[in-house]
Amino acid sequence: MGIPPAPTPKGCKGIDVSKALLDYRKGSQAYFPDKIDGWCLAEAQSDSVLVDGNLKIKFRIGSKDEELNYSVAVASLASNADLPPLKNPDFMDEVEDLSLLSYLHEPAVFWGIKNRFASGNIYTYSGMVLIAMNPFQNVDLYSPETMREYIGSKRHEPSPLPPHIYGIAEECYRAMLEGKNQSVIVSGESGAGKTQSTKYIMEYLAQVDALSKIDSLEALMRPETMTSQHKSETEDAVLASNPILESFGNAKTTRNDNSSRFGKFVELFFSDPSSGSVRITGAQIRTYLLERSRLIFQPDTERNYHIFYQLCAAAPAAEKEQLGLDKWESFHYLNQGRAGIVKNMNDVEEFKATQEALSTLGMSVSTQWSIFRLCAALLHIGNIKIIDSEARVEASEISATDPALAKGCELLGIDAKEFVKWVMKKQTVIGRDKYEKDIKKDAAIVARDSVTKVIYTKLFDWLVKSINKNLKRESNSEQHFIGVLDIYGFEHFKKNSFEQFCINYANEKLQQEFNAHVFRIEQEGYIQEEIEWTFIEFADNQPCIDLIESKNGVLVLLDDESHIATGTDAAFVSNLNDIFKDHKHYMKGRFGNTDFTVKHYAVDVTYTSTGFVDKNKDNMSEELQGVLAASSNAFLREVFGLSEGNVGEVRQDEEYVAPNVKSDRRKSTMKVPTLGSMFKNSLQGLMVTIRETEGHYIRCIKPNMAKAAFEFDGAMVLSQLKACGVLETIKISNAGYPNKLEYSEFASRYFILVPSAFWNLPKKDLSIKIVSTILNDTTKFQFGKTKVFLKSGQIAFFEDRRNDRTKYLALLLAKNARRFVQRQKYLRLKEATLVVQNAMRGYLARKKLENLKEEATRLKLQRETEARQRFAAIKIQSVWRGYRARKSYKQCWGYVLCLQNAVRSNASRKLLKTLRAEAKNVEAVKEKAFSLEAKVVSLSQTLRDKTVEAKALQDKCSSYESQLGSLREKLDASEAKNKVSQAEITILTKKLSDLKAEFERLRDEKTKLDTIVAQQAQNGLLPEPSTRSSNTSPTRAERTMSPSRGITRGKTLDSRGRNTVSTPQLSFSMRTALSPPAMVRGSTVKSPPSMSRISTKRPDLPVAESNAGPVKLKRVPTLRQKSIFEQDIVDDAERARKKDVSRQNSGVEEHGNMNMSPQIPVAKPTTLAAALSRHVQNPSTTPAAIAPRTTSMLQNPKLMAFRAEYLSREEFNDILCDNFIINVKAPQATVSPLSKKDVLYPAFVLNSVMTMFLDGGLLLGLNNFSMDICYDISKTVTESSDTALIIFWISNTHHLLNLVTATHLRETKKQNNLSNLNVIKSIQSQLFTMIEQEMVPSLIKRLRDYTASLTIPAILENQELPGMKIDTSSSGIWGVFGSTPKPVENGLLKLKTFLTSVDMTLRDYFAPEALHNRVMIELIRTVGVVSFNGMLVKKNFLNFKRGMQIQYNLTQLEEWCARLGLGATLKHLDKVGQAAKIMTINKTEAVDVQAVFEIAYLLNPSQIDKLYANYSTKDLDSPMTNEFYEAIRFNVDPAIKDTIPLSLDPEPEYPTLPLVPILDLEAYLPLPNTVSVPSEFMQLFG
Repeated sequence: MGIPPAPTPKGCKGIDVSKALLDYRKGSQAYFPDKIDGWCLAEAQSDSVLVDGNLKIKFRIGSKDEELNYSVAVASLASNADLPPLKNPDFMDEVEDLSLLSYLHEPAVFWGIKNRFASGNIYTYSGMVLIAMNPFQNVDLYSPETMREYIGSKRHEPSPLPPHIYGIAEECYRAMLEGKNQSVIVSGESGAGKTQSTKYIMEYLAQVDALSKIDSLEALMRPETMTSQHKSETEDAVLASNPILESFGNAKTTRNDNSSRFGKFVELFFSDPSSGSVRITGAQIRTYLLERSRLIFQPDTERNYHIFYQLCAAAPAAEKEQLGLDKWESFHYLNQGRAGIVKNMNDVEEFKATQEALSTLGMSVSTQWSIFRLCAALLHIGNIKIIDSEARVEASEISATDPALAKGCELLGIDAKEFVKWVMKKQTVIGRDKYEKDIKKDAAIVARDSVTKVIYTKLFDWLVKSINKNLKRESNSEQHFIGVLDIYGFEHFKKNSFEQFCINYANEKLQQEFNAHVFRIEQEGYIQEEIEWTFIEFADNQPCIDLIESKNGVLVLLDDESHIATGTDAAFVSNLNDIFKDHKHYMKGRFGNTDFTVKHYAVDVTYTSTGFVDKNKDNMSEELQGVLAASSNAFLREVFGLSEGNVGEVRQDEEYVAPNVKSDRRKSTMKVPTLGSMFKNSLQGLMVTIRETEGHYIRCIKPNMAKAAFEFDGAMVLSQLKACGVLETIKISNAGYPNKLEYSEFASRYFILVPSAFWNLPKKDLSIKIVSTILNDTTKFQFGKTKVFLKSGQIAFFEDRRNDRTKYLALLLAKNARRFVQRQKYLRLKEATLVVQNAMRGYLARKKLENLKEEATRLKLQRETEARQRFAAIKIQSVWRGYRARKSYKQCWGYVLCLQNAVRSNASRKLLKTLRAEAKNVEAVKEKAFSLEAKVVSLSQTLRDKTVEAKALQDKCSSYESQLGSLREKLDASEAKNKVSQAEITILTKKLSDLKAEFERLRDEKTKLDTIVAQQAQNGLLPEPSTRSSNTSPTRAERTMSPSRGITRGKTLDSRGRNTVSTPQLSFSMRTALSPPAMVRGSTVKSPPSMSRISTKRPDLPVAESNAGPVKLKRVPTLRQKSIFEQDIVDDAERARKKDVSRQNSGVEEHGNMNMSPQIPVAKPTTLAAALSRHVQNPSTTPAAIAPRTTSMLQNPKLMAFRAEYLSREEFNDILCDNFIINVKAPQATVSPLSKKDVLYPAFVLNSVMTMFLDGGLLLGLNNFSMDICYDISKTVTESSDTALIIFWISNTHHLLNLVTATHLRETKKQNNLSNLNVIKSIQSQLFTMIEQEMVPSLIKRLRDYTASLTIPAILENQELPGMKIDTSSSGIWGVFGSTPKPVENGLLKLKTFLTSVDMTLRDYFAPEALHNRVMIELIRTVGVVSFNGMLVKKNFLNFKRGMQIQYNLTQLEEWCARLGLGATLKHLDKVGQAAKIMTINKTEAVDVQAVFEIAYLLNPSQIDKLYANYSTKDLDSPMTNEFYEAIRFNVDPAIKDTIPLSLDPEPEYPTLPLVPILDLEAYLPLPNTVSVPSEFMQLFG
């Protein structure tokens, strides 16, 4: 596609007419000067035309709604720059760095600052300078969160942070770490915010190291950690110097309520970076030119220094009376300005802050009140009334009874008479003679006021020395430092005196250094890029400086006049006029010899010489010096530097003489240094320091005189821009190539200006192609190594060409879009026509088909009618023929029957005759009948017997066959078992004999012990066993019985690292659990007969009487050493052996009857779970008032005996904990899901072992065992970094708790079971506490921390929505137009993968539903909190596309939650969603604000304001207007302290994990293959 050709340039003398015609077209905008607004903006109403050699353009000024016809002769123009300055492209209206402007001229800089200030942006870069506008309102720009955001940031990095004073401080800090000393020069006129800016820099430097060590995720999850103090004692002391210097050196002026009336340079020294912690080790303060005249006079609406008003307002009553203080209105030095009260300033609170700061710097209370005593004395000195003498001519007098005189001299400790004498007299020395002379009232007042100025100046200097002495701390000259210079800006008033002359002199020196610094950086950039360049010329102000400080300069002439006793201001000006009458920077005053004008770099300033000579002298008479030197006030003598006994003259102050700088004052002892010479020397020392450091500049601007919030006075701001030197730097930049763009930025922005065939070229080649195609003048550009350099205005030219190209492409796109729309409309019409045609054809075809069907039906009906008629005729014929045939047949049939009847009648008659003959013989017939009947009966009986016999044989045969098969199977099994049992019988018989012998021996020992116990019981004592049980090792007994350990884990560790347990510190519930029921209640009950065997073979446990006081527990045999069922187990084992022998004798028959007899007991269960289940269903119900302890002991004595022995082993707990806790690995789900057996087998094993302890009566062993497993589980969870393992053990521990709860329910159904219940309750408490207070919080914290690290990349930075991707690869103002971003990892996919893995792990390991809900809610809540806080802290991060991307990411996450059934967690994402939503709505008018607050109803106004403060001003997709943002800010009430960032603390109230007793035990044996345990251990389960 082609490019619209640019007009061909036409040459003309001094101006490029073709370019002018191209630039000034209809719609272009230009600036015109305005007296009120500084510069106003006008828009061209028509294209520029060239008529008769004149260039004519018609403009319309929008702000005034006026038309302006601009016309200028082309021949009179030197260059295009003489035409009205053009406006930059719209996207540069609020550019953060003014040096990047295409048209870099005064109105562009002015409007760039104005636009940013209107948008609430008070900071703007102008190259290396930071311009700071005073908003006269508290703004949320200096919080710890903002401070931390700038830590480690770089100005020229991709997506840089907005301009901020913290950015300058960060640059200084990082450069200092590299070994370069830094200096920050903060300047501006009074009220511009210099002092506050200095405070912010010092606060940042004091906290940067501590804030940089706070974890970023912790800051997002818990923003409250950012508000804690992170400063050291030295840093506090450095910051404490500010309120002191403000109280003694700041005052209210017409322009500023807290104006610094002196300059200061603060050097902050830092520790060595290699130490790992960079902190402020000390500081040094240098002050310059304190305004002394303010002490004795203040103009209307101004105040004296703050400290005097603070004393009058806040001094305690006793001190007020002692110092003679009253209201400020009663003191002459305070009431001249009639402004003793300042709005928004509380003198009482300020006085407290001053005292606290003095205390922080190590000044005692007595020293503080010595300072205040001098201040009060000065107030009384000012109240001394001096009147003209009535007795003497040209003399003055002071009343001897003046109370102010008496009080002032008393506080100063001086002689009142001597003071009055030398105030009213002047001594002249001629040779060796001294002459006294009376002076007039005015001269006496000057002498009195000179005392005040000297004392206060000395006091201020003493304070600075004391502060420096305290701030030295650990600092030394070898440490690197950052210097902050807070100095007055250029001043130009209606009446300018000596103070303004010195201030402007200092600014001339600073501006010269600033220009040289800017020039040096500009040239270094050209050299680095290796471009051809010539020396840049700029206006140097050295001649003006020479005018002031040269050997015959203004200051030298002023010193000469000051050293002459008769020197006057008029003579001084006369000398200036004579010497500098031809100097280009000097101009004689219009009227008389009182004024003179100096042409400074900023503006010409006319100075009034009145008071120049006196202010330069700035000293008092030698006689008054002697009066002060003789003072009895020790503190005053210290302030003046006088040693004890020294009554000489007050020593001349050397404070202002800079180090390493030779003084220009003369060595004559008759001449003392003047104020001007001291200031000159100190200023030269400051320049040396600044040149030795790397400089940074901050220019503070006061936007209006009324101190109104965010109001912009154009003329006032423009004058300050000129005065602060910002426009001078623009001139230097314009002399070279002000627009410097990296090739990637330039090519990404303007690639559409060349054909697409060149788009794949490297960025540098593409940029060269673009520039060479568009620009024909080679002097307008140069190509460097990494950047293209363009002259001023060329970026705007490229922007115009780009806009033209964009409009062309937009028209082309619109044309094709319209074509596409019309074609789509035609295709839809065509398709609709075809549909209608198809429908009509179908309708006609269906009608034809219906007609054909009707015709076919009619023909078919006709044929069927004819067929039925034929069938009916045939039917009638066939019926008629049938009727005739049947009738004929019936007639024949009748004939045949008649014939047959006749034949049969004849035969019957013959037979009748025969029978009658036989009937005559009756007896023979009867005999034959009886014989036949008997035979029938006999045969019937025989048949019945045979049938019964056959059936019985058949049944018996079937029964025998069935029994034969069963007996054969049992016989085979018995024979196999018999072979194995024979060997076991032999072994068991031998063991049984050994056990019987051992049993008899133990029975004898037991009997002896019972006898001893009975004897001791009669004496009220309990037995103390002298020997341990034979099955207890010394180590285990030591762990069990150590008196120094309690039931909880103590400080001693066993061989496995676990705390040991002992009995002396058992709780009452545990002692109850270890005691028999009768002894617990404290009563004596006779045991039933069934208990006699147990009670006679087991010693009683110790019992503590309720009124016996502290009990001395004695060592007793523990239940773990010997079971209370030991004898029962042995006896039952013996009976079992005999029963086994009898079973061997019974053989096959016993087995055969087992299944048939209902009296045979049920066989032993194969697993412990089955046995427990059977036991629960058949609990013991022994009725008795005090029944023996019931037990759930299994009906297998041999197994119980083995368990009692194995559970009592020393190493049992270690073996079980190692195999089932410490060495257990969480199972992993593969193809098939995990079963409960795979996951929860540790809980089953641990519960089974607990049940074995409980059934065996080993209660103390059970307690030790439970504590061991709790310790090992807790240790495993704490030390593990595997989240799956933590969830695995939480599930097992909770399952174990449910199993123990089920055991508790079973035990409650038993009688006299209090001891078991107490132990079980203790175990439940341990498990519950470990789950709720250790395991679950640890799991949630780990998961939450990792989720927080994934949140920002997933929600805020992930860009998956097509067409809405944001390029973050470029830097500067071009970041929004940067090249295609590099591919990054899909953060949202990573977050969803992690959440999915957590969800699956919880489900795979059968975690409780309550735990699953709690974990997922906390993770989603973490996502909401961290992402919302991330939106609050990222400057220029939010825009329309970002809001769409965040909404898309949240939608993806919500869909994921919905699929997993986590809909309840979505409410925690609502605030983030609303914050993202309001980024995408219209933001142009004030009416849109209502929609914002309706959508973001969950957010408070402060949060909404903070979000829009972070909205990118470069967003062209959905720009935000100043009107809209002001309406948002209007809704924020500063009095309401809304919470802006969110926090994860405190957590919501979650229910505890439910306890569900598990009564239906599942089979968990055999154990998984991954579990390896000793074979002997598995025998516990039978």
